[in-house]
Amino acid sequence: MLPSLSSLSIKDDTVGATTQRPGLAGLRFYFRWIAACGGWDNTPVFTKWGSSSEKRAFRGLVNKAENDRFSVGQYNGPYTNTDVDQLIDQKTYSVEHIIPRSMVNDRDPGRAEDDFFGWDLAHRDANSERSNLPLVLWNSKSLTEPGRSWVSGELHYNPLEEHKPRLARRWIYIRLTYYIDGDIDPPSEAQINHMHEITQMAKRQNPVQRYAEKRLHALLVQRCKEKYGVDWQNPLHDDQRDALLDDPQIISILSYGSYQKR
Repeated sequence: MLPSLSSLSIKDDTVGATTQRPGLAGLRFYFRWIAACGGWDNTPVFTKWGSSSEKRAFRGLVNKAENDRFSVGQYNGPYTNTDVDQLIDQKTYSVEHIIPRSMVNDRDPGRAEDDFFGWDLAHRDANSERSNLPLVLWNSKSLTEPGRSWVSGELHYNPLEEHKPRLARRWIYIRLTYYIDGDIDPPSEAQINHMHEITQMAKRQNPVQRYAEKRLHALLVQRCKEKYGVDWQNPLHDDQRDALLDDPQIISILSYGSYQKR
């Protein structure tokens, strides 16, 4: 369903303004993004976060992405590089929100936290260490170790470099999809300052895990079709990716945060 746009104030088209609301050009890009996902008529109403069955289903699809007869390569946790087989066998996994739940609608329920296109399977201890810290989603040569690091005076979590492209694709997807019809805190100052680098990071592929990631995305698309009866996707997995990521308006929306939070 198309959200109410009656309260939107379109005043400024400045690209890259970090605190000004994106203008008409930004809004046009937002509609283009939703169309690339599947369109308003196909927007899923995901099961509320907390459903054990939905988390089990996601875990099963991650496992299937690596281990069914169609799959090749590996799928590893983004913070420890642990194979999902080990995470599942040892029961050390947890479902991770790339945009922390505490950043969505404060501590109340929010649609962005329900969307499994913004989840990943991570080692429970690393997920706990990351907590709700903003992620370093750019090439951070000054940070020699993964884990908690201070960046621009704010504590961040620095994932392993080889997993940043995957994380960036999901981070961008959630922020764009729920820009208007959501309630997400703005990015950190460091994320805003590196926003172009984040969008370019989302173009990269981990050659070892590329197939398994794309296979998981295909399985999530299939689940949307089977469970919700709609065609929906993260368009950063198809041939629209580079054109979307190179559009200058993407920076204005990602840097701003969600409409409702401003």
